[in-house]
Amino acid sequence: MKILFFVLLCVLPAYSFAQKNLPTSKPAKQRNALQPKGYTGGAQLGLFMSRAYYTSPWGSYYYTNTSGMSFQTMQGYRFNPYLALYGVAELNIYDVMYLLPVMVSGKATLRKHGFTPYLVGEAGYALELVNDKKRADNSKSWGGLAFGGELGLQFPNPQKTAVTFAVGVRNQRMRQEYIENSTFYESRIIARRLHIRLGMTF
Repeated sequence: MKILFFVLLCVLPAYSFAQKNLPTSKPAKQRNALQPKGYTGGAQLGLFMSRAYYTSPWGSYYYTNTSGMSFQTMQGYRFNPYLALYGVAELNIYDVMYLLPVMVSGKATLRKHGFTPYLVGEAGYALELVNDKKRADNSKSWGGLAFGGELGLQFPNPQKTAVTFAVGVRNQRMRQEYIENSTFYESRIIARRLHIRLGMTF
């Protein structure tokens, strides 16, 4: 059910984009900027480097470094040329699990036209999709709270869309339980990551 939900969120932006790019009689000059108000959406593909800190109720502690990739789709509303609010669904592929963060994201665009820097702040909760470490001992994993932000630059084109490039950070909490050598273990994980993203907004 979670995977179907994510697939639908990926398909809807493509459909909306197709509808917005049907032939129009508006002058070309008017089409050179993003819509100043109304529906907005987009998608981004990213790569990240992450350091995951593991702690247990018994005080043990260690960390590992990992890398992965993400795909994000956004649906929202632009209040004016500078401010927009999005609902976000994102697939994150970590070494030990796949997560689906569902988040609220605010975007502040610093210019109305042309090559434009922007700031994003986001917060939400990540659902666990698939756990690589499923085995006979019935190990389990959970997602958790997520928050972060990014700084980006968007490059507009004549069809009310823009290509985006961004660098950002994310704090992601997770939890695992498993049995090894007849001993029960619980790990609470905080993944702090740096990511880059390339995408499109409309």
